[in-house]
Amino acid sequence: MKQLAIFSIIILIAIHCFSQQTETSVTSRNSEFIQKSKRQTIAGILFAAVGTGMFLGGMSHDLNNLFTDNATSTGFYVLSATLMATGITFFVLAKQNRKRARIATAFFKMEKSQYQQSASIRSVRYPSAGVRFSVR
Repeated sequence: MKQLAIFSIIILIAIHCFSQQTETSVTSRNSEFIQKSKRQTIAGILFAAVGTGMFLGGMSHDLNNLFTDNATSTGFYVLSATLMATGITFFVLAKQNRKRARIATAFFKMEKSQYQQSASIRSVRYPSAGVRFSVR
């Protein structure tokens, strides 16, 4: 009996974990692209700011040690160039995701409707198609 109870609980958990979502919303996909764009913009700003700071730090180190035999700050320059390139890449990706969020999308959806027939209320499901334009 114990094994049957444990097995049925595991089956219920597995059904819930592996079930698929049946209805996808167009607005949620658009808002996902907008959120992704905001996060990528923030990441781009951080990478570009840190890269610029490291570049300026390497330049000031080289200017302070201009007349000495200390090595130049090539590591700072390479790392700052990499960080700035990463920041620019994030800016480009954020722009692409904003464009994806603004694209017109077509969708098919099952709508529910209720109507009264004699003394009872009936529910009917029917397919509907639509086009959504986002003008943000």
